[in-house]
Amino acid sequence: MTDLARDWTPTKSFLLVARVGPKSLHEEWLIGADARNFDLLLSAFSPGVERPTGGGIFHELRPGYKMNALGGLIKERAEFLKKYEYIAFFDEDISTSLDNVNRIFALCATRGLKIAQPALTPDSYFTFAGLLQQKAFELRSITQIEMMCPVFRVDVLFDVAPLFWSGYEVGMDLVWCNVAFEGPDDFA
Repeated sequence: MTDLARDWTPTKSFLLVARVGPKSLHEEWLIGADARNFDLLLSAFSPGVERPTGGGIFHELRPGYKMNALGGLIKERAEFLKKYEYIAFFDEDISTSLDNVNRIFALCATRGLKIAQPALTPDSYFTFAGLLQQKAFELRSITQIEMMCPVFRVDVLFDVAPLFWSGYEVGMDLVWCNVAFEGPDDFA
């Protein structure tokens, strides 16, 4: 069950969706909100998550596991989501700044990327070492995007959406680039 307003209208071209609980770091993502180039949807998995206010900031309560909940959101709000150019799904424990979020969306749009993610700091938890920051590069082409912070071009999100509905909570990041692959510069 959600409490997302039915008349919700996008204010930006980009949307950041985060599954959040009481320990979420999402407040960091809003510091300096005057320059935010994205809307924010907080999809709470438990009641009691503080709701930030402001234009383009939305909240819903959607109990359950991450992928199942995101799959439900994609199904139930498809027409709304299709109004965006890019949609990111960040885990609640991602520590980053508003500038970094703005930058990843801008890079995706400028380069026409299908799926991307921000590079991870060396002290981050990671599955693929190739996703760690390499300061000499602004962007690196890769074929693996972790589940913790993927950014999808909206048409590609709907191409891979059945993965969200599969019932699996892990391993999607091993598949979605293969589903959407056309060339070596599709993902970064």
